This record gives sequence, C-alpha cells and structure tokens, in this order.
Amino acid sequence: MLTDADQEIHSFVMKSEDWIIGMGSLRIIPDTKRAHAYHIFIDPEYRQQGLAEKMVHHLELLGRSEKMEVMTLRVVPKNKPAIKLYKKLGFEETASSKRKGLFFEKKLN
Repeated sequence: MLTDADQEIHSFVMKSEDWIIGMGSLRIIPDTKRAHAYHIFIDPEYRQQGLAEKMVHHLELLGRSEKMEVMTLRVVPKNKPAIKLYKKLGFEETASSKRKGLFFEKKLN
C-alpha cells in the first residue's frame, strides 16, 4: 500500500505460479467518501475467466471497508469488454470526455 498525506492508494496483483497475470489499484479519497479504481488489467492469456470481475469485486470490498460511499473509474471508449463488465457489475456512466474517456461510478452503500 502506498500512502500520502491526503489519500491512500492500494494496489493488488493476481498471480499464477510466479507470473503476475492481473493488477488493480484503488485510491481512497476520504474527504469526498469516494474510491477511484484504476490500472485494472488482466493478461490477455487469462481473460474470459472472470478474473477482472474478481478484481473489481475485491476493490469494491476494500472501498466499503474504508467507509467510502462511491467507487469511480474511467475507461477508454474503445474498451468495449471493460465497459460491458462495469455495466454488468452495476456501474453507471456519468460523464465522458474526448481526452479522458468515459467516467463510471457505483454506490457502495
């Protein structure tokens, strides 16, 4: 876990044997009661096995345990599989930007 004065950042990896096959990070922002997920990635050889869903669920549980009310994330519009997953998991698109992509959020309480 990395920390600074205003926020906590939790980063996790998934491993198969000694190989990192996935990762995800969550920034805890206590003053806004928000948790921002980012760097969610699964090795292409290990996709379609439910690992991204497990990672997102893990990040959600962490956000809840830290008493956050909302989890946010950002995704590029061309990443259709990720968009489909986030919608399946209850995230709603809240904004979009040509430069920054699509913004999603989900209530954690």
